[in-house]
Amino acid sequence: MTRLLTTLVLPLAAGALLACGGAASSESDVPARTAPPSEPSPAPVSPPAAVEMAAPQLLAEELDIPTSLAVDADGVYWTSVGLDAMGSVHAWSKAASHATTVLASAQPAPYALAASSGALFWANSADGRGAIMSVSTRGGAPSMLTAADAPEALVPAGDLVYFLEEHGGGTISTVPRAGGARSLVATVGTATGLASDGRDLFYMVGQVIRIPVGGGSPARLSEVCFYPVTLAIDDTQVFYGCQDGTLRAAPKVGGATRTLFHRDVGGGSISGIALDAANVYFTSTSDGTINRVSKQGGAITVLASGETGAGPIAVDDVAVYYGTRGAAGAKSAVKRVAK
Repeated sequence: MTRLLTTLVLPLAAGALLACGGAASSESDVPARTAPPSEPSPAPVSPPAAVEMAAPQLLAEELDIPTSLAVDADGVYWTSVGLDAMGSVHAWSKAASHATTVLASAQPAPYALAASSGALFWANSADGRGAIMSVSTRGGAPSMLTAADAPEALVPAGDLVYFLEEHGGGTISTVPRAGGARSLVATVGTATGLASDGRDLFYMVGQVIRIPVGGGSPARLSEVCFYPVTLAIDDTQVFYGCQDGTLRAAPKVGGATRTLFHRDVGGGSISGIALDAANVYFTSTSDGTINRVSKQGGAITVLASGETGAGPIAVDDVAVYYGTRGAAGAKSAVKRVAK
């Protein structure tokens, strides 16, 4: 049960079987549109020191583990999974009531949640019960858009939902937002992560890869790192985190890779990334920190620390939202802290 192991250990843990740069498709099959120059080894960076901060606020607490987060103007949304691999989709209202509701229950290992135009999309990733799902942010009956074989990631873009699954050696496909026939975009091998700007798709096979949304020739965009785990994009850059605790950025058109953060001591897998106009926010699972760094690089600001199993993360104009995993029978939680 790949995704269950993923959610209980580290995001996309199934990819730990992937050696750096290893995948079903070789690097030689992926031409670089602009070959990035070799990146020098980053200078040692000491673990960030805690800074004075307001205490995080608890939004919800339960035994199930938060596996993904999304946010819009009205609410905060998350998927959670229990030890039996069954889970739920939740909403926390930003209105004065701060009500928490369950939008979908009895979902087989829900993951990869995204909010778009009043709807939520997620992947049920349990083996043999995989599907791309949707529900209104205001509630109602969930809809299955299409069956999927161990889906790893998804992203809504326009009238379509793009999704990455393990079927057929690793593929990216689409399905209409309202459901219907699925279409193959590309075979990509053992990939992780997925993002779209409406023109191109971005995913990772040891490094960041770009392909047109309609399919076509892939292009390498970044340096290779030890098992890239998660990525996010803005208008010009791709930001990605690796299991060795490295946070990097690369131009979407190809070019030099920059290292924004690297922890030489004690690891610190980057397990979640979120962006605003100026900063990158990221969670570090092994040291339990929620962090901020400028997109241009520089000093790391620790927004919260001591958060066991810090994982999924999302941001809005005023706050950072993140999920934690309870240890030794303790409850897991969804929290927020000021940006």
